Amino acid sequence: LPLVEAMEALPGLVQLRLLSPPTLPALRAELERSRGEEKPYHVVHFDGHGMYAEVAEPTGDEAEAAAEWLRRLGPLMLSGPRAGRHGYLLFERPDHKTNIKPVDGPTLGNLLVTNDVSVLVLNACRSAHAEAPSEPETVTSDNIHEQVRAIGSLAQEVMDAGVAGVVAMRYNVYVVTAAQFVADLYGELIAGRTLGEAVSFGRKQLHAQPMREISYAPRSLQDWCVPVVYEAAPIRLFEARSSESPQFTIQAGSAMHGRGAVDRDLPRPPDVGFYGRDETVLALDRAFDNHRIVLLHAFAGSGKTSTAAEFARWYAMTGGVAEPPLFTTFETKRPLSRVLDAIGQRFAARLEQAGIHWLTLDDDQRRDVALKVLRSVPVLWLWDNVEPIMGLPTASPTTGSPTTDELDSAASYTPDERQALADFLRDVAATKAKMLLTSRRDEQKWLGELPCRITVPPMPMLERVQLTRALAERRQRRLTDVDDWRPLLRFTQGNPLTITVLVGQALRDN
Repeated sequence: LPLVEAMEALPGLVQLRLLSPPTLPALRAELERSRGEEKPYHVVHFDGHGMYAEVAEPTGDEAEAAAEWLRRLGPLMLSGPRAGRHGYLLFERPDHKTNIKPVDGPTLGNLLVTNDVSVLVLNACRSAHAEAPSEPETVTSDNIHEQVRAIGSLAQEVMDAGVAGVVAMRYNVYVVTAAQFVADLYGELIAGRTLGEAVSFGRKQLHAQPMREISYAPRSLQDWCVPVVYEAAPIRLFEARSSESPQFTIQAGSAMHGRGAVDRDLPRPPDVGFYGRDETVLALDRAFDNHRIVLLHAFAGSGKTSTAAEFARWYAMTGGVAEPPLFTTFETKRPLSRVLDAIGQRFAARLEQAGIHWLTLDDDQRRDVALKVLRSVPVLWLWDNVEPIMGLPTASPTTGSPTTDELDSAASYTPDERQALADFLRDVAATKAKMLLTSRRDEQKWLGELPCRITVPPMPMLERVQLTRALAERRQRRLTDVDDWRPLLRFTQGNPLTITVLVGQALRDN
């Protein structure tokens, strides 16, 4: 996700398409589609695992060993601890129990050349630690020179197939380093620099700005030498631009803001910024690979709405859907007839062109038209806070008695109204639309087995620290000794609302 965030710094200049799931057939289909439209991609960016092996594709025990190695792997690197002759990128393979598809250089290179792709970028970066280790990590016995040979093997085979240039990380790097380098690399390419010039600029920026926020503290790292470029001749993807290319600084845990076009009613990011939740965003992305209705649920204050809204922005930017996502909240009563107004408003012009006048339709006609629209137009639609549909808890957490608002909420939806909403969702499941619901409950009683359910996990300690630091900066305070804050942050159990309240109070009291 930080790498996608880096692309946000190039608004209107980069068209990004994220493959999900990242399989070789999906890559082939996307490249062939773009070439068929005479708009081939300039760059394929691979961000993932790789290995160095003697055979084209591990089978049997070798495949199991590779899968086990991936499960144990902390850093994402483009080589493995096994000796061998060639480097392989590991794509996903859902039809195999290991979910691994090694792809060698000639296969990948020929695919890129056939579809007029000029550049391959291979990125490998360390996974973020949930919490900084209390003791130094044990260094594995991997031969570091073998990692370099793995990269060199794959890059050379891709070049031999006819690809004009390859950019790769020789060693595993931290996410913040990769994000900074990628932003500088693409910014320079768009400005009209050659591939070699762009890589050199990115390396110089890493050298000039050596401070990386690793775990909880800034550290000086000399990792500028990690990115390398393989270029048979100078490659210029774009004509030189007259204006200076933008400069970017990507920091670990930096806040993520609006990206692709979205519904104007979509909640804005939190005032202090949106932090982390990469695992939830990716879980939602994977859920929509196979499901049309997804429910995101967790306790109050866990950040469901903010996470759903951030997913919508991310999904729009990465090409998950072509239409800007829709947003509907159920904080006030919205029977199906009012919910469908979102379709009438969004697609009013297109409906008018088709001779359909939304305001003249009755409720049944609007339902039919809405489903026809959703059958033809892929759209992500967020239904936020759907728990009032079945009624909120009847007892106040402070007095134990029902509150007026809760009683009104529980009584506001009749059984027929609830059923109408549920039936509509079941019909939507057969369309091109993708529905993301949020609730404090799993809504089993109302929706049964209709949605794919995802629980929002507690924030990892690193993200708690990042949020705490942002809160401190808003009060002109500097978070210095993180260890002093760990007991309080553990007490919050990773609930963003609890962190905001308790940390805010602690900052005011001290």
